[in-house]
Amino acid sequence: MANPIDEHKARLLEERDHLLQQIERLREDVKVELEFEADEGDPELPEREKNLALLATFEERLEEMELAIEKLKDGDYGICKNCGQPIDPERLLIVPEAQYCVPCKTKLERRGRR
Repeated sequence: MANPIDEHKARLLEERDHLLQQIERLREDVKVELEFEADEGDPELPEREKNLALLATFEERLEEMELAIEKLKDGDYGICKNCGQPIDPERLLIVPEAQYCVPCKTKLERRGRR
């Protein structure tokens, strides 16, 4: 039977590599897009803005993955940063970089909306 920690580590590393590829592709796209001077009413502006927002989201997720990989090394992986309880393994399968259990994440998101 495979060690769940090894499975999580493999999944995190695989997803991190995929995310790095997506980030590199988006950075290239944005770089090319920014080489052209944007005129007022530029039809490419919405696409650039979308790519920049997506790039920021991917970079944030990459940071979360790096933190999760460090937690694996430290033996703290799968423990909620807020309540200290184990994060549901089902959640970790879906979101391997999760730092919060579902109840704590829900509370944080509700507070963020206010």
